[in-house]
This record gives sequence, C-alpha cells and structure tokens, in this order.
Amino acid sequence: MTMRVCLVLAAAVSVVAQPPAAPVANGGAACDACGSSATYSESITTDGVLSKRTIATSGCPNHYSICTGKPGKDYCGNIGQEGPETEATDQSTTLEIPGSPVMAATTTDVECSMGSIAIALNGVSIFGGAVDQSCNLVDVDDSTSEWTAFDMCSGHAQAAGVYHYHFPPSCLLAQAVATNPTSDGHSPQIGWAYDGFPIYGPNGVGGTKMTRANLDECNGVESEIPALDKFKYRYYFIGEVTDLYALPGNPKPVASEYPFTIKCYKGCTWAKLKDGSCTGTSGVASDYTASANSGYTTQFAAYGTSGNNFAGNTYTSEFLSGGQCISGSSASSTSSTSGTSSTSSTGATSDAAPASSLGFAVVHILIGVFAMITMQPF
Repeated sequence: MTMRVCLVLAAAVSVVAQPPAAPVANGGAACDACGSSATYSESITTDGVLSKRTIATSGCPNHYSICTGKPGKDYCGNIGQEGPETEATDQSTTLEIPGSPVMAATTTDVECSMGSIAIALNGVSIFGGAVDQSCNLVDVDDSTSEWTAFDMCSGHAQAAGVYHYHFPPSCLLAQAVATNPTSDGHSPQIGWAYDGFPIYGPNGVGGTKMTRANLDECNGVESEIPALDKFKYRYYFIGEVTDLYALPGNPKPVASEYPFTIKCYKGCTWAKLKDGSCTGTSGVASDYTASANSGYTTQFAAYGTSGNNFAGNTYTSEFLSGGQCISGSSASSTSSTSGTSSTSSTGATSDAAPASSLGFAVVHILIGVFAMITMQPF
C-alpha cells in the first residue's frame, strides 16, 4: 500500500515539474515564432451587383512573435524580456469585405469592440483601442497598460491565440516601405478596414506625418489622391514606429495620437451591404476597378541589432541575429536585461492566456491518491 501511494505522489510531483505549454486556440497549431507560417490571399468576385473581396489567412504574423510582457506565464517573458515561445496560433480565417466600398450615411463606432476590426496585409488582425470588455483603453502613459506586452513589431496575442496590432505595425510598415514605396513618401497601404476602405501607415501626402489634427473622428481622411489609389476615403495608423528590437516596442505612439488606428467605420460592412441595411454613396473613383492585393507573407528580415525600451533597459535576443529571426532558438525565460525588474500588472496581461490548468491536474491526482487509500485494506 505504501509503495502504491508513493508512486502516485511521485507522478503528482512529476506533473508539477512540467511547465505548461503555450495555449493552442480553436484547434490551431502554434504559429512559427519567426513568421514562416503566415499566409494571405485575396480574391475578387461579384454577388449580384456587389463586388466582394474575400481574404483568407492563417492569422499568423510574417515576423517575430515571441511572447513578452506577461509575468507568471511560463511560455512568456516578463516585461522587457523574451519568453521561450510564441503565444500566437493559426486562426485559419476567411473574411468578406466590400470590393467597392460605400460611404455610409452614418458612422459605426468600433472603439469598444473586442476583437478584430480590420485586417493587415500580412493577415494579422487589427484591434481598436479597447483592451477589455469594460472598454478600458490602451494607455501609453500607464506602465501597467497592455502595451508593455507588445513586441518590437508592435503586436501580441490574446487569450485565444489571436495575434494582433493596436499600434502602427512596425515590422510590416518597414517591409511595405522597402517593397512598395510610394513616389512622394506617403506610407504604403498596410491593411483593409472591414468596410472595404484601405489603411495606410503614419505618413500622408508628401511624406507629411499625420496627426489627429489631420484626421476625422474615425482616424481617416475623405479625399481623392489619384497618384496613390482610387478610393475616396482611407484610414491611417498614426504614431511612432519601433526601433525593431526593443521589448516592449519602443518608441511608441503618444497619448495625443490615440486612437492610433480605426475608431469608427465610415463605410458599410459587407454584411450590411448584403442585407441592405446600409446604404450610401460610392466610395471609389469612376475609373476604379477592384483588384486583389498579394499581401506580405515573406518573412521579415530587417530587425534592429540593439535598442532601449521605455525604461532605458535593453536585453540580448536569443532569436534575432544579424537582422534576422532564427526559429528554433533556445531562448531563456531569464533573458539578460539591465535596469529595473518588471512586476505583474493587470493592464499588461488583460488579454493574456487563461490561467494554467496545472493546479486542477494536481488536485485530481491527489484525489486519486485519497481514493486508493480509502479503497485498499490496511
């Protein structure tokens, strides 16, 4: 009897010694931490008289996504540190948005929407300003807010493994500028809002940095720019981009640049166009023809080699070398840092993975021990 109890207790100790793996959401596998599992494609079709853009994506970023800024998670690093793996998982998402967007009679607020409100051209979700169901907003002046978990590419994953951006996507922007620069310094397109209008980076016509003073209530501009596109409206991601190395990403937007991305839709979403509940005027030029965008799935390979975060601290990445991200690197959860140490915070982990089920497993094992004791004769 004593031997049997000891063996079961040893099994319990063995379970406790094993760190929990990063969560896998919706049956999806973990994304490659350096971006090789990114997929993105578009197709244009017609549905009656309506043009439809269909986007298929894994939802995995085409860049670094090692988990950071979530103290107490074994698969994640503390604030300013790398964890051992990514928290992002394959979402296998298909989206339908208008191929020829329509300017709606009224705007649709999305500031407090939890979840994706737009899609980046690498397949990554774009979220609004809210970081929880109570519509608490990301606060760049609060060192316990969620931005402390944003990596150098300006993104992170939430509890279901959905990797996403709240800030201008630094790695995607750098790749878009290098691959598809505009003639006058205007930022390239980096995404689509769900009303079918394009999203651009922080620079406007002539390379001028966009500010809230340049933008309407939805964080966009209604105008035609024939040299850029054939749309009558476009949104902008505004704020500083990172140095492509520091954790959390730094520099970052300032408070006066909130909401950083879309706050409301100027146009009709596909569902509302389809059911006739949203009508308005054409959002495209007379010579516009909908065409598919190839997106960005080539792995980003132009990272920085050093950088200080908001607290003046740096670290040595175990995944980045020579401007590239190397998958399979054995990052330590105690990556070297200098300066102040981080502490747990509600804001930084508000969309982190759910608490580990490890404790429940130990409880069940101990219950089993008790059952064996009570069922066996002494």
